[in-house]
Amino acid sequence: MQAVGRVLKLLIGYQKCSFLRAILARFNKFRTRPKGLPWHTPPFIGGFNQFTPKPETKILLEAVHFRAFLDPIGLPFFEEGERFPLLVVGKYGKGNVAALATDVAPHWVGGWVDWGEERVTQKTIGNEFIEAGADYVKFFAQLVQWCRATEKR
Repeated sequence: MQAVGRVLKLLIGYQKCSFLRAILARFNKFRTRPKGLPWHTPPFIGGFNQFTPKPETKILLEAVHFRAFLDPIGLPFFEEGERFPLLVVGKYGKGNVAALATDVAPHWVGGWVDWGEERVTQKTIGNEFIEAGADYVKFFAQLVQWCRATEKR
């Protein structure tokens, strides 16, 4: 775990967090947002690993707890709770690194796998088909492309 912490610039010592309350994956308002994704309708997740990023990294996504209530006449309102780093990015050598604190499969990623109105279907190695939201697929494609980019000298 120490090598992972060095490369990802994290203070590892994580704790698995699953919650009964809803968790939004919300883009950090102080960072530039990736283009073409509907951050005005943030996805929900079911859990994540809690960790502390090092100061030289950037927190792009936060896991935000919230609770929903009904007022006396039955209208919904929301109360925001704690925030935790969900996607942290940084540099290592000539490359880019990212640490995503949730799973990419439906167990913890929750509703994020369905993010987007359009659907993407892909055939697997075992000739089965999987389906995901187009915005979920686009987000991960952008993240992988960013991680693959390297500095030019």
